[in-house]
Amino acid sequence: GYYLKSFIDKEELKSKIKAIRWKNYGNSSVNGGVFWLTKSELYETYINIGNTFAAKKDYRSAMAAYQRAINRKPGYTLAYFNIGLAHSEMKNYQMAVKAFTRVLELNPDFYDAYRNLAIAFYIQGDYENALINFQKYYPHIIDEQAKNSVLKDIQSLRELLNKNK
Repeated sequence: GYYLKSFIDKEELKSKIKAIRWKNYGNSSVNGGVFWLTKSELYETYINIGNTFAAKKDYRSAMAAYQRAINRKPGYTLAYFNIGLAHSEMKNYQMAVKAFTRVLELNPDFYDAYRNLAIAFYIQGDYENALINFQKYYPHIIDEQAKNSVLKDIQSLRELLNKNK
């Protein structure tokens, strides 16, 4: 495989988007140490770039990189999921809901999207949809501690919805 060079400086990272230095372990053409990726290979690079921006809390740049991944691989669920996470971090929950919903349209078995969708609905006060999505997520949780936590959330939401009837 290929390994993306770690970029420390945000401006350096932005300037390297088109020409990324790779360590070559395969049969690829390398010209002066710069490996030009094909369109099909580039989508993973944009995920890595987006993750680097997200780690620096530059969510707008992260989302731009994730969108570039989608442009190169339409229907790329991980990119949509990461866009949803970035919107959540920016407290833009309506857009997060749209992104997580898109993930589930593309792949109903992307279970973490149900969890994040439930949280976004909950924060917006949409307890019914939060409950629905926590219930869809619950059967797929492996970790017992996480499973117990989500079960408590489900019970709390049921109580809250019953009070409001």
